[in-house]
Amino acid sequence: MKKILIFSYQLLGTGGTESVLNAWSKNLESSADEYHIDLLIYGNNPDHSFLENKKIRTIPIAKGYDKFFVINKIRRIVKSGRYDIIICLGLNLLRAINYATRLLANKPKIIYWTHFRVEPNTFSGKTSRLLKNTDGILSLCEGMTAQFVELGVEKEKIHTIYNPIEKAIFKEKSKSGKRFWYVGRLDENQKRISDLIRVFYILKNEGHTDYTLDILGVGESLYYYVDMVKRFSLQNQVRIHDLWLRKPWEFIDDIDCLILSSNFEGFGLVICEAIARGIPVISSNCPVGPSDIIKPRVNGYLYDVGDLLGLRDKILQFTNEFSNSKEEIANSIDKMYTNNYFLNVKNILDRF
Repeated sequence: MKKILIFSYQLLGTGGTESVLNAWSKNLESSADEYHIDLLIYGNNPDHSFLENKKIRTIPIAKGYDKFFVINKIRRIVKSGRYDIIICLGLNLLRAINYATRLLANKPKIIYWTHFRVEPNTFSGKTSRLLKNTDGILSLCEGMTAQFVELGVEKEKIHTIYNPIEKAIFKEKSKSGKRFWYVGRLDENQKRISDLIRVFYILKNEGHTDYTLDILGVGESLYYYVDMVKRFSLQNQVRIHDLWLRKPWEFIDDIDCLILSSNFEGFGLVICEAIARGIPVISSNCPVGPSDIIKPRVNGYLYDVGDLLGLRDKILQFTNEFSNSKEEIANSIDKMYTNNYFLNVKNILDRF
């Protein structure tokens, strides 16, 4: 049996990282006693209620103590746990693990696994060396893998695993081909939702008044978007649903296409969730993630970030030309479905 310690920052219980850790706890911990997983959480009063597998042991490390106390506590936890592998979900956690384990006689293999984008030009030489000396890196997509290579990490150390997706029951789509949804945080800096609103303003002025956009999510840019819709007189074309939902697809009752306009993504989990339901996706070709998932004219379309007319063209192209069945769309991401995902993950873990 391989003993694995996953070291994470405090989690809120509502995000993509929590969903993936929950999937790991269900699929690895119950894998015929092949793996045992403990979750070490750095934070005060950490929430682990999102874990459906209650056999997972969670170990808290409270914030507020000096770094020597924290490192000594980590060292004691690692020594007593006799772990084969430690997986760190943050750079500072990776640094702490390196300090805590460097003098251990039986040092576990250390793996770095980030759920956020990598920006090579912002990394110091010390950080690059830290990553290069790590035993392995789990990457969410090929774009992220390329960024690690740019930092000088040997490609053989990097394992692209994506995120696990459940293949879902298909919903009947609307018959018009003109019903679009955005699902995600309302954050203009990252998501550029104003681009979507402007494009639907362009469509309206060109006579396409029957094209509609529903925006589902919460965030600090909500009132900016509400004001835009009013200023552009788009109340009949654009509806904003100020809701955070654990299962948003149960709320969406009528959709032809998911549409995203981000500056950047860490992976693009919502893209996979849509495609798993047979829903095509139009997305900006931002770093990183969408180009790994979206296959033009198979399960959606890509356009250049900020290119409003390019986005308008893809919307019209989708309505006029796209005809693939829900089954064809859903089958296009077969490697990301849970069974295939964990076959890949187990194969990687067994190398360490």
